[in-house]
Amino acid sequence: MTENDKQLQVAEVKEVSQLTVWSETQSLGEVFYKSGMFPDVKSQAQAIVKILAGRELGLPPMISMSKIYMVQGKVTIGSELMAGLVKKSKEYDYKIVKLDNVICHLEFYKGTVMLGVSVFTIDDAKKAGVVKTGSAWEKFPRNLLFARAMSNGCRFFCPQLIAGAYVPEELGIEVNSNEEPLKANKTVIEINPEQTTVEEI
Repeated sequence: MTENDKQLQVAEVKEVSQLTVWSETQSLGEVFYKSGMFPDVKSQAQAIVKILAGRELGLPPMISMSKIYMVQGKVTIGSELMAGLVKKSKEYDYKIVKLDNVICHLEFYKGTVMLGVSVFTIDDAKKAGVVKTGSAWEKFPRNLLFARAMSNGCRFFCPQLIAGAYVPEELGIEVNSNEEPLKANKTVIEINPEQTTVEEI
C-alpha cells in the first residue's frame, strides 16, 4: 500500500467517524426534544445546538441539555459549571478569598502561579443597574456576585475553558438562585470590564 493509499484510507475512516457522530447527535437531539424534559427546547434543532455547544466545552450531552442556555445567539452556562471546568482542567484553579452578600473576591492560578484576581461587588452591580426590586440580585446577591466574578475571571485568565460563554444574568436574563433563566429580557446589559476589578500579577 502506497503512502497515498494510506492517506486516503485514513480520510475515509475519519469521514465515516464524523458521519457516525453526526447521526448519533441527531438521534440524541430528537430523544431530548421529544422527552419534554427540557422546557427551553422547542425543536430537535435547538437540542442539537445545545449538544454541539456542550461538545466544544467538553461536556456530555445530558449536562449540555440541562446546563447550557442559548440567549440571543450566545452560549450561557452557570457559574457552577464554569468553576467545574476550571477545576477539571487540572491546569488552572481558583480560590475564594471572600464571598458574602457584598463582595466576591477570587484568585486565579495556573499551577502554583497566581495569574490575578477577579472581584465583583454589590456596588458594581448597582452601578450596572441590575439590582432591582424583587430581582435575584436582591434575593440571592451572594450567588450572583460569585457568578460575575467567576465569569470575568475565566474570561480574563483562562478564556479557552469557557469558549466565550457567559453566565445568563450577564446578558440581561432574569434568573433564579441556581442561575437558571426565568424569562427573556429584551434589555441587553452592556458588559463593561471597568465594573469589575481584575488585576493581573
